[in-house]
Amino acid sequence: MNFSIAPEILKTYPTFRVIILTAENIQVSEYNAEIDRMLDEQQDKIKNSLELAALPEHPHIREWRKTYASFGAKPSKYRCAAESLLRTVLKRGSLPRINSLVDLCNFVAIKHVIPIDAMDTLNLKGNVRIKFAQGDEPFLPLGAGELDNPPQGEVIYCDDQDVLGRRWNWRKCDKNKVTGATKNILCTVEGIGNISTKKLTAAADELGGLLQKYFDCDIKACFYDASNSRAHAS
Repeated sequence: MNFSIAPEILKTYPTFRVIILTAENIQVSEYNAEIDRMLDEQQDKIKNSLELAALPEHPHIREWRKTYASFGAKPSKYRCAAESLLRTVLKRGSLPRINSLVDLCNFVAIKHVIPIDAMDTLNLKGNVRIKFAQGDEPFLPLGAGELDNPPQGEVIYCDDQDVLGRRWNWRKCDKNKVTGATKNILCTVEGIGNISTKKLTAAADELGGLLQKYFDCDIKACFYDASNSRAHAS
């Protein structure tokens, strides 16, 4: 499987960077006590250090809000994945537990305030790329039963058949969700604007180390930006 970023994306957003982590032959459990404890501790730190009203001014969230607004997505309605997770923590007190892998990704995402997604690669068709939507690509939202289409000009992840994620990291599709049957994964760790490469790499390194620890797997990582927009991802 190849991964690429369309030249038009990098021309419009030259500071966009993404680190792709891939792993094979993992075992996802419904619950992991250590991951659950780490997530609880991080949520407590967030509730003691952040306020809901101040989230839009966090440096990382501010960059994603500016980016979303640039392609017509109202930032107060469509939020990047990291902001959505933090809002859930601050409004409800805790994130819902999904499974050991998703919970681990959520832990790293809220700790570093970096959008992170994990995809099950089993049902991916062909290659994965980031591009501007043409407006006719099919998208089945996570947990939904009806297809949708992103508007023309929206930034999407897609394979050769479907939209995998809309508005960069706002919402993912159902076919690549991680479940207890997942064996092979592709994780995205995204940064843009003034979000430093150092902080992006720190989040990816921590995620990779924890994946190795808790899922006993070898991690392959690749960094993509304007100077490296296309490579083999797994």
